[in-house]
Amino acid sequence: MRLRPDLADISNLDPEGRVLARDDRRNLFNLGNQLWHTDSSFKRIPAKCSLLSARELPSPGPMGGGETEFADMRAAWDALPDARKRELDGLAVEHSIFRSRSQIGFVDFNDAIFRELPPVRQSLVRHHRYSGRTSLYLASHASHIIG
Repeated sequence: MRLRPDLADISNLDPEGRVLARDDRRNLFNLGNQLWHTDSSFKRIPAKCSLLSARELPSPGPMGGGETEFADMRAAWDALPDARKRELDGLAVEHSIFRSRSQIGFVDFNDAIFRELPPVRQSLVRHHRYSGRTSLYLASHASHIIG
């Protein structure tokens, strides 16, 4: 194990540090991370923070170069008209790992995974208790508004 058990290690390396084969189930599962997402929003208690650490990057190009992008969902909230903000605040959205992975064609889940990671309800709008900033909370794990 490369990290402590309570930390998620999303990697293209196996526990011995070797690059996973292209057709390795873990690698296929990780393809879902290419979708725009918020880390662990499919968990009852989502990630508090995320770290990105690249050891090697592919050559720049259309399918390489470590082209990670970030979206500021606080700015997205700020850009909404006040009427839309009132409409959205208080709504909940269902988030599921199965939703995001099915979008890339990965449906190779067993019953244990369904029991371990059932869909969860997350607030569509989040208010940061320390900064006071408001943001939208959604991405590829989100499937629909509840209610």
